[in-house]
Amino acid sequence: MIIEKNRKVYQLSDNANEKNLLLLIETFSGWETVAKGWAYNHWGKIGERGGLAEAGELRFEGKLKTSIETYIETYRMLFKTISSIRELFEDFQVKASIYMKEDLSMYRINHLQKLIEDNSFQSISNNFYEKILTVNDSHLLKENDLTLSFKPIREIPIIKPAPQEVQLAIF
Repeated sequence: MIIEKNRKVYQLSDNANEKNLLLLIETFSGWETVAKGWAYNHWGKIGERGGLAEAGELRFEGKLKTSIETYIETYRMLFKTISSIRELFEDFQVKASIYMKEDLSMYRINHLQKLIEDNSFQSISNNFYEKILTVNDSHLLKENDLTLSFKPIREIPIIKPAPQEVQLAIF
């Protein structure tokens, strides 16, 4: 059972009209990325998670059941309150990690080595690199070859889910 405690969405650039977004959720394991990229790409993942809710595999904290309608309406409401990229770095310490697996193609190895060198990643152990990101490193958030982790550095207000029994309108 996945229990979703909180959720927040951030822009991935300073351009307020650009809908390149980072969607984070908080579970009992901490904050994690649900989706990143253009806004329309997020809805597939939200729909999948809504399906989990409908099947009883996911629910909002404090609720006995979360319907697919409530889940989707919660994210419709959330996407009306997108936070800036600067707020991301005010809310979280963001860490980017790179693990250089031995079975990577030469292209990927070269790409990762360039990322490591150009962005001053620190070697943690054999083939493992990390960097604490700042707002000046925000371009790295768009990189798909990085594993991102988020540690809150201030209290993140809880975004309440939509009221139960929401009926979705198709037309």
